[in-house]
Amino acid sequence: GIVDFENSTIQKLKEEQTTSLNTNPSYSIERALTEFSPGNSIIIDGFNYKSAGIILKNNWGQNSKNTCIQGCQSCGYQREVQVSEDISESCPECGTPNSFKGIDLVDVKLGYTELIEPAGFAVDIYQDPSRVIIENKKPQYLEPLLLNIKPWSSSQASYMDFRTSDQESKSQILFFNTGQGSGYSVCMDCGRTETEHSKLDGHTRLRGGKNNDQERKCDAKNIKENIILGSKFHTDFTEIRLLDSEDGFVKNENLCFTLGVILTKTLAERLAIDEGELGFGIKKYKNYTTIFIYDNAKGGAGYASQFSLHADKTIHEALKTLSS
Repeated sequence: GIVDFENSTIQKLKEEQTTSLNTNPSYSIERALTEFSPGNSIIIDGFNYKSAGIILKNNWGQNSKNTCIQGCQSCGYQREVQVSEDISESCPECGTPNSFKGIDLVDVKLGYTELIEPAGFAVDIYQDPSRVIIENKKPQYLEPLLLNIKPWSSSQASYMDFRTSDQESKSQILFFNTGQGSGYSVCMDCGRTETEHSKLDGHTRLRGGKNNDQERKCDAKNIKENIILGSKFHTDFTEIRLLDSEDGFVKNENLCFTLGVILTKTLAERLAIDEGELGFGIKKYKNYTTIFIYDNAKGGAGYASQFSLHADKTIHEALKTLSS
C-alpha cells in the first residue's frame, strides 16, 4: 500500500492556519521503508526533515501490524506467526523440535524476530526542518523473503525445476529493514523509533500531546527491542531450483544472486515489459539455495509465473549474455 511521511511540525501547523493545507509526501511501503526509515533525512522543497519514528495509526484509521517471523534451521521453512501464537513449537514441515530462529541480526540470536508494518512515518512534531542538506549514510537494500512456502522434495529429475504461486497460495513476499543491523527500538506508546535503546531515554511524544502529568514527555511504558520494519504482500512468483554439473543442488548464494539478476532481466525482455515490473530474491534452505522471481505488483500481474513457459529460451539467452 501507499504510506505517508507526516512532516507537519508545530510551526508548520501554525502557518497552515492562514495558508493552504499541507500535503504529505507518500511512497509505496516498499520504497518508504528505505526513503522514510527512522533516522533518514528527507529533502522536501529545499528543507531537510529528519524521520523520527513510525505512525501507529494514520488519519484513515489504518493501524500498524505486529507479527513474528521465524525460520526452521533444519529444513529452511520460513513463516509468519501472530505474537500470541506458540512460537516455540516444532516445525510443522519437518517436525524438528526447537528448530525455529529469527532473522539474522547483529549480536541478536532469538527464536523469532518481531515485525512491525508501519501505517506511516513521521518527523518529531517539535523539531523544525533545516536548510542544511545531510546525505544519508548509505542506500539500503531490502532483501526479500519468501514466506509460508513448503520445502522442496529431496529429489529432482532435471537440471532445473520450478514451482509457482499458483501451487503455493499461502506464500507471501516480505521486505524488511533492520536499521543498522540489530533492528530498531520502538516506543509503542508514541511511535518514536531509534537504532539504540538509550536514544529513547526521556523522549517526548513523537506527534505531540501530553501524558497524565500534562507533560510532553512520553510515558514510554511499552518499548520493543530488535524490531524489523517491513511489509509483506501476495504476488505471482516462480521459484527455481538448480542442479550443478555433479547432480548436486546448487547452494552457492553468490552464483544464485548472479543468476537471479540475469534471469530476471532476460525474462523481462522476452515478455517485452519494463525490468521494474519484476524483482528477485534468493531463498536459503538447509542443503540448497533457490532463486525466486516475482511480480512487483501487489496481487500479481501474471509475469513471473510465465517463467516455465519461456524457461529454455530464457536460460539460453541468459547464458549467451553471460558468455559475451
